Amino acid sequence: MKRVNPTLEVNTLNFIPRDFSPVSSEIRLTITQDGSNASEVLDLSYSLSSNGNYMVVDCEWTILEEDSVYFLEVLDGPSGALMYRDRLYSTSTDGYRRTINSGEFVVNTADEDEQYIILED
Repeated sequence: MKRVNPTLEVNTLNFIPRDFSPVSSEIRLTITQDGSNASEVLDLSYSLSSNGNYMVVDCEWTILEEDSVYFLEVLDGPSGALMYRDRLYSTSTDGYRRTINSGEFVVNTADEDEQYIILED
């Protein structure tokens, strides 16, 4: 899962494609919001990073919302072959780590009289 910032005008996306032999330098990038199925399609050109392993794309999304999850698909422009698939998490908070069920479960053992038996070999 990649993080994007909805407050930025341009988000730079770095990814390793499934195949390094695209037909052209044009790609079709589609994001779809999880839950509402709102989607946006961008037809872009890409560049390879300095080490040659990553494709670098500057994306100007307009549908990004704070604390939302999106599905991302990158297709080769002319052929339509799938080059990359991932999920995006949209947040403007720096250094924020989202955890599953954060603060949802609280274990209260103050009133319980539990005993544990430890078996040794």
